[in-house]
Amino acid sequence: MKIVFLTTNSMTGIVSIQRFIVESPRSVEAILIFPNVPKGFGKGQKGGGILSKCRQIAVAQLFYKVLETWIYSAARVMFGRPTPARLAKKLGIRYRRFADPNDAETLEFLRSLQVDMIINVAPSLLREEILELPRIGCFNLHGAKLPSHRGVANHFWLLLEGAASSTATIHRMEKAVDTGNIFAEKEFSISDIRSVHHLNFVTQIQFHDLIRQLVDRISAKSIQGRPPTGESVYRSFPQNKDIKALKEKGIKLFTWKDFIESVKYQ
Repeated sequence: MKIVFLTTNSMTGIVSIQRFIVESPRSVEAILIFPNVPKGFGKGQKGGGILSKCRQIAVAQLFYKVLETWIYSAARVMFGRPTPARLAKKLGIRYRRFADPNDAETLEFLRSLQVDMIINVAPSLLREEILELPRIGCFNLHGAKLPSHRGVANHFWLLLEGAASSTATIHRMEKAVDTGNIFAEKEFSISDIRSVHHLNFVTQIQFHDLIRQLVDRISAKSIQGRPPTGESVYRSFPQNKDIKALKEKGIKLFTWKDFIESVKYQ
């Protein structure tokens, strides 16, 4: 099995895939690393463009994501915490950095690999030419149940809704967002979650077993995936009124304890 991971230097980009890569380095053909905010972010979506998207997102949410990026960058420099590139170097896995998962350079490199499977952790939709490249398919790690929680910021919306549980999901990527067949999923309690960041971190840990489950079952040809069933709901980024509503429920976007715990885990 020749697998390519598309990822970023974010906490999500390393915690979710680290264990599988360490345990099965020979299955990993390459790791492709992209910016945390992909080139052309927002283009082709309602509102279009990165500036328009930033105006739509709550100030507190933007501050949280910038702070998260800074903290993990500092931890990598000061404490030598893992990154996808460091992990690849240590295990002798080929890696490359690209500006955009959908540009011509990325497509050409992926074509040269002739891979069986692409697993996407980067916050990007993939162009149709890339979706059709792998022999088996492209799969996405999604931090909530489908199709009831399509879209972005699912950890935020789950806590705002007062959900008692969440679901980590791996689904086949299709042209339409978060609509492909589900190949692995795991429901877990979120009753003791402290913040949005804490839920994100706990969700990424669930993917340890799910990635292994996905690869093993596909290798054994014992899984076909199932179409998502139920009401389909797409959610976008929270706005200021949503942040206020979450705060009124006594739930925070992050705590310093959450950041420390996730940095130590890596």
